[in-house]
Amino acid sequence: MIPTHLLFHCFNFAFLNYPIVQQSFSLDKWTGKKCYFLGARDLNIAWGDTPEHWTWTCLPKSRFPEVAKLEWVYWLEIWGTIRAGSLSPFTSYVAYLVYALENEYAYGFDYRPSEVSVGIPAVESETRFAFLDPNVETECEYGEEEERIQRESDLQYEELGLVPYWRNDPNLTFSDIQHPKRRDDGWFEIELGEFYTENEDDCIELRMHEVKAGNGKRGLIVEGIEIRPRIR
Repeated sequence: MIPTHLLFHCFNFAFLNYPIVQQSFSLDKWTGKKCYFLGARDLNIAWGDTPEHWTWTCLPKSRFPEVAKLEWVYWLEIWGTIRAGSLSPFTSYVAYLVYALENEYAYGFDYRPSEVSVGIPAVESETRFAFLDPNVETECEYGEEEERIQRESDLQYEELGLVPYWRNDPNLTFSDIQHPKRRDDGWFEIELGEFYTENEDDCIELRMHEVKAGNGKRGLIVEGIEIRPRIR
């Protein structure tokens, strides 16, 4: 048996001589199937290399050395890819965006839900809607003044070619919009979609974006995208 202090030395030597970890691999405790976690640095983030829009920082609660922090954007788009062969074969997987919101700094995530999808690039996939803000009310009764103000705001948006506030959009139903769940590790997660690993050569694209409302957004902290087997 190798002494503990030598194992520790080898571990640190290996860590220091490899690039910063951007992915995490594990086995699901219930199914024994492979799980992957793509860190924020391993994702594609629109304007992610522009400090006025996104900055990179470290958080003690994150499993990765860096997370992405949204400073200000109108166009929010995040996506990543994974090869099906990297996961367990013939398995249903679900992808989740794992994130946090700065308590008082976060802004702009209640006007319009984000669009989320999972699929093979260039092949049509199902698009669903999800709120990043956990505090969006399930029921909201407006008074006459609030309704008037909102109608005026919607008209201004329509004149600019933008979509209206989600409650006034006939194509959106609250019950069809998913809401974030708080994880045991303190982060939030929303489900991006599900896929099946039948062909190991398939490149699976995992996407979240909100590019239609045209409103400013800030205070989103992205840890990454977690991919784990669907538990029936």
